[in-house]
Amino acid sequence: MMRHRSVQMSSLSRRVLAAAAAVLLSLCGGCAAAGQPSPAALSVLASPAARACGGAASVGYRVVQFAPGRKAVVWYPSTASAASFAYSVKQSSSVALDGAPAGCGRMPLILFSHGWKGCAIQSIFITEQLARYGFIVAAPDHLDAACDQQGRAPMQSTRPTPPFFHPEQWTDDSYGDRHEDMVALLDHLLHSPEFGPRIDAQRIGLIGHSLGGYTVLGMAGGWKSWYEPRVRAVLALSPYADPYLAKGALARLHVPVMYQGAQYDMFMTAAISKPNGFYDQTAPPKYYVQLNGGTHFAWTNFLCGNGRSVTQCVQQDPSAAVIDAYALAFFQKYLQGISSPLLQAPATGVAEYRHQDASAVLPPK
Repeated sequence: MMRHRSVQMSSLSRRVLAAAAAVLLSLCGGCAAAGQPSPAALSVLASPAARACGGAASVGYRVVQFAPGRKAVVWYPSTASAASFAYSVKQSSSVALDGAPAGCGRMPLILFSHGWKGCAIQSIFITEQLARYGFIVAAPDHLDAACDQQGRAPMQSTRPTPPFFHPEQWTDDSYGDRHEDMVALLDHLLHSPEFGPRIDAQRIGLIGHSLGGYTVLGMAGGWKSWYEPRVRAVLALSPYADPYLAKGALARLHVPVMYQGAQYDMFMTAAISKPNGFYDQTAPPKYYVQLNGGTHFAWTNFLCGNGRSVTQCVQQDPSAAVIDAYALAFFQKYLQGISSPLLQAPATGVAEYRHQDASAVLPPK
């Protein structure tokens, strides 16, 4: 295992972790690292060789219904003309609304699961940006969302919710509607006349933030009943994974996993990086990126703030550049077969970096 460290995180109690769930209601902003975006990170994002789909001119965006009364949003490479688009009062960008998907063969698909009381469009600087590099990215509004893709009051789950500070009480029924959403959305997209012919069903990845991290790690094998064999790689952003740690389930994850944490995320990051924490217990290949600066909400739209577009945010904000660059490098390797030196060492703006390839693990005698 390779480990690069410049910051030592403190330990964290179960009750402090519980407070993180309540704070998620606000989706408050993260603290960006001082200085300029990482040159190494921006070089990955700017590399023409990294772009798939013949350098599609824009990112398409549309809302789809994946189940009765349930909607998701989809970003995808498109050759249609982009125009200014307001996701919300504070967040705008340039997309080809309902533009036709680019006709450049089959592309990898990534599903995004939002945090507790977040929503499908909570992290557009990640989801939209990945579509610029040849990925189709889709995100549902889960039943616990506090917003939705059209600004309306969301539906609410009727299932009992377990306490966050008692992860040992969680079972595969805990937030099971999230798992159902992800499977239903995946099946819908694979069979949709618009996207089915554009998706490579052998190259599917997942991203989850906070409780979304719980969702996607469960589908990687954290819960045996949730295991989704079509998934090839998982990116967990400051995830709530304590139930899997409590049950010793992280060692049985079936796919490569990248964890991302933040220097001032006193809730989840310590649980990732502590001895015998999420990272240590996860089977390789595995990666851990800790931002220099940032809070638990560094992966939400508040990082970009001030009405900046996605492109402006990634170019101007060091944390956004690092988050996207490592996400891109990870999915390029495991979904596109493109290797990146970024996965071998920390870039500027990274406080700690660890990685372990499967080949580095000796088989038992």
